[in-house]
This record gives sequence, C-alpha cells and structure tokens, in this order.
Amino acid sequence: VVWKSGLRPGSRELTWPRRGLAKRLYPRRRRLCLRKCILSLSTLFMSHIKLYIPGPVEISPSVLQAFAKPMIGHRGKGFQELYAKVQPGLRQLFQTQQPVFLGTGSAWSVMEAALRNLVQKKVLVCMNGAFSDKWFDVAQKCGKDAGKVQVEWGMAMKPEMIEKELSKGGYDALTLIHHETSTGVLSPLAEIAKLVLINIK
Repeated sequence: VVWKSGLRPGSRELTWPRRGLAKRLYPRRRRLCLRKCILSLSTLFMSHIKLYIPGPVEISPSVLQAFAKPMIGHRGKGFQELYAKVQPGLRQLFQTQQPVFLGTGSAWSVMEAALRNLVQKKVLVCMNGAFSDKWFDVAQKCGKDAGKVQVEWGMAMKPEMIEKELSKGGYDALTLIHHETSTGVLSPLAEIAKLVLINIK
C-alpha cells in the first residue's frame, strides 16, 4: 500500500512510482498528489455498494476528484466567483429567472429558515409522507400557527382539498414536497401553485 501511494517510508516527500522511477514533486503538487492518493487508497479498503435510494446518491469520478482539491473560504472571492458561476445552470435546472439559494445545512435548517422568513403568522402544510409531515413539526417548533391538509402516505396531494382550506383565508404561505421520496409520490405542483397565487397574497 505504501508503494502504491508513492509515499516513501521515513520520508515526508511524495514520489511518483512510475516504471520504477521516482520523480520529486513541488510542495503544492505533493499535497494534491497526497489527497488523490488517499482518495485512491480509500477505494482499496471500501467495497462500492451502488446506491438506488433518494439520498445519499451515487457520485461520479469527476466529483470525487473535485473533493480532493483544497478547500476555499466561504467569505472569500473564490467562493463568490464559484457561486456566481453555478447560478445560470441552477436557474435553468429549476426553470426560474430568480436567484437560487444553496443551503449547506440539514433539511431542517432550510425548512426553519423558510418558515421564519416567509411566514408571519399562519402556514398551510401539505402532508403525505415523512418529509412533508416534517414541515408541520418544524412550523410548530418555530411558533407558527400551522394548518394542514393531510392524505394517506403513498397518495398524491389533492388540489381540491388544498383549495378548500386556502379559501378560509389567513395563510401567509403553503409548504409542499413536490416529490415525496419517502413513498415515491409526485404531487401536481403546477396545479397547486396556481391555487397559491390566487388565494395567498
């Protein structure tokens, strides 16, 4: 393993073991090479179990390679440039002209941020699975008045049920999981979005 990694015992220098020749690398290249070697070594000890679940998901070799690069500061110019670079692709992916905000925390953190910033008093929660049900719990813990439209797990949300509840008025926002991955159900997002535009001002 030591030979495969190119690390000589008793030395801090990395060598490139190719055809028996050892080529010394500059310090920065040594660090990059070490990260790549560690990444390669991890595959020797870990069997690859292919994932067929909503998440975590399979990672391509190019993404794994990117993980081997040095970290950048989230307040520096490098991050600003990276964030700006991915925005056009994200807007195309989500079919919007508005900025797409990336949350690096857990799903709970994004849910809480959305509720605290967008809901003044009352929110309508659409519940049809583990993740959509979580919105109700988060809303209550944030001190919001939470109404709910609930169907059995494995069923899509019904627009007519949502329309009936929204017509009562008083709601600042509505939560909906488009693809409830706990059951694999897709709800009619476009139809429900129209109801929100009509009933929530």
